[in-house]
Amino acid sequence: MTRFRKGGWDRWRALVVHHSANSTWIIATILGGLVGGLIPAGAFGIDYALPGMFIALLVLQLQGRAYLFTGALSAATAIVWKLLIPGDSYIVAAAIIAATGGFLIRRQLRRKRETTA
Repeated sequence: MTRFRKGGWDRWRALVVHHSANSTWIIATILGGLVGGLIPAGAFGIDYALPGMFIALLVLQLQGRAYLFTGALSAATAIVWKLLIPGDSYIVAAAIIAATGGFLIRRQLRRKRETTA
């Protein structure tokens, strides 16, 4: 995104990066499905590493109040949903509710800026 904003990037380079990353993800997913059963549960600290990785990715995205609100809404939704409803649907619910909430907040802020400008 930074390169697009600065103008040193075009759609063809972006497509190459996108397709390379997507192909790597698909291959890694297939290999993980095939080999993952051989790894004992809790090995390598994966139960700690994955949440840590996603928290680090989240922190890099927090660049304003709307983003902070969306992150907090996602966390709160996931925790409450997990405590009240059995299963793993809390992940999908938190993503949908937080994305919708973030969209609505950004739209409201954009409208507010347009009326004051």
